[in-house]
Amino acid sequence: MVNLTSGTPGEARRTAEWASAHGIPYLDGAIMAVPSMIGGAETLIFYGGSREAFERSRPILSVLGGNAVYLGEDPGVPLVYDLALLTMLYGAWYGYFHALAMLRTAGVSAAAFLPYAETWLRHVIAPALTDPREAAALDAGNFATDESNLTVNCHALNHIVNASTEAGIPADWLIPIRRIAAQKVAEGYGQDAFTRVFEAIAPLPFGQG
Repeated sequence: MVNLTSGTPGEARRTAEWASAHGIPYLDGAIMAVPSMIGGAETLIFYGGSREAFERSRPILSVLGGNAVYLGEDPGVPLVYDLALLTMLYGAWYGYFHALAMLRTAGVSAAAFLPYAETWLRHVIAPALTDPREAAALDAGNFATDESNLTVNCHALNHIVNASTEAGIPADWLIPIRRIAAQKVAEGYGQDAFTRVFEAIAPLPFGQG
């Protein structure tokens, strides 16, 4: 049994328990593509559950998406990956919409802003979020930096929230992270990287979740 419907990790695990109780080998998966991409050689689909079922079914699964990735025996993990990637997508979308709303107050169109948004994404945001050293530092709880520390970023967040409020643009989504950043500065971490806020979101050390 292969389940590729969306849901939560808990739902996937409960379905796996049901399948096991009925003697059914089970795989839960997450399709990381839009419908028009199904069947493509590069189409990514995550799978978790019975390794034996995955290996036996791989030829069929590869027809759905050539990039079939097995993530282990836990059938809930594919949906954790799925929802984590979607969290990044919706966060980026909301940030982009907020940026465009701010620009509109100055008569700047989305089209006029696009070249600068693309440069910012390519040279600042994407490198920061895809650097293996940064990922390793997060896993290790290492928040040291020699530039753009938490105090500086707190000032930036204040400016964004205040300017948005002045323009009548909702900034509610930024309030929680601003609060966490300010709390960490108050705790004496102002010289650390902005990544220090992560420990307030995921308080358990890596490997203990």
